[in-house]
Amino acid sequence: MNSSDVPSDSLPLLPQAPALDNTYGAGLIGTAVGLMLFGLTVHQVYRYFRLYPTDPRYIKIYVVVLLILETFHIVISLHTCYFYLITNYLQPGAFLVPIWSVNTVPLATGVVAVVSQCFFAHRVWLVGPQLRPLVLISVVFLLVELGFSMAATIETYVRPLYKSYWSVTWVFSASFGVAIVVDSVLTGTLITILHRSRTGIKRTDSMIDLLIVYSVNTGLLTGIFNILTFTFALVYPDNIIYGGFAIVTAKLYANSVLAALNARKSLIKADGLEMDSLGLSFAAGPTERATTITTADPRHTNTQLNSGVIDIIKPETLHTSTTRTDDDADDGQEAKAASLTAEVV
Repeated sequence: MNSSDVPSDSLPLLPQAPALDNTYGAGLIGTAVGLMLFGLTVHQVYRYFRLYPTDPRYIKIYVVVLLILETFHIVISLHTCYFYLITNYLQPGAFLVPIWSVNTVPLATGVVAVVSQCFFAHRVWLVGPQLRPLVLISVVFLLVELGFSMAATIETYVRPLYKSYWSVTWVFSASFGVAIVVDSVLTGTLITILHRSRTGIKRTDSMIDLLIVYSVNTGLLTGIFNILTFTFALVYPDNIIYGGFAIVTAKLYANSVLAALNARKSLIKADGLEMDSLGLSFAAGPTERATTITTADPRHTNTQLNSGVIDIIKPETLHTSTTRTDDDADDGQEAKAASLTAEVV
């Protein structure tokens, strides 16, 4: 008996499989890209501990926490792909029900983003005391962003089917909309602070221009992917393309923080500055001033370049040692720019 003799009604009817290209296919691509970026994250963490062994303990703890969060994020992304595309291969019904790893992705993504943005908020807090109200506003928005991420995760647990979740995808989109606002405020505030610090001296102004470009580039990729995630979640709520972008966005946030930490020595040397065990020193050329500056704020903090972007250490002394071959005014302007560099970088 050949196959044509088998009654058609004896074959089990399988439920129609949903389209995979714009759902789990997008998630698979996002996970693949995210896995590559996670490899870069691990490399940057290794490089950080190798290059900056003298950083304060709380910065090292921060880096370890960020790595743990990123590891958990990529693990649940991989579990999602494996569960739907391998374990439940040829079981279309499984594609209709979200599992715990899918439900947890919004919260994990939001936590990574907020933890990373706190780093940049702290940086702006240090360099711009006069604009700290904007930083406080950003912190409020960070809490709102985290709240939307938590709400998105709760909604996925409450609603048992994907189709019932499409109507509240705007919650997930809103978290990325708030992230765009926070990134814009923090970057704009930092650029404003740097622009106001221009002195009219070519050397220091070029240093500040370098910091402005550096600040913009730090948040450029995360900003682009935030916009993509926000747009696709808002315009196409009935697929998971935005989820693929969200996975990549989380990895870009962590890498932007680690890149900022690891770029300190490179940026300083690029502008003719050198680091020593005490603080910041200008490298003198044949006709340039040779200035050695070690600064501390006697009120509450001591910002030292060898400790990093957000290195706040309790001060013991205030020491300034200066060798001048030019006028005091120019030395003061360069010292101000150097101090600003030490806090931004």
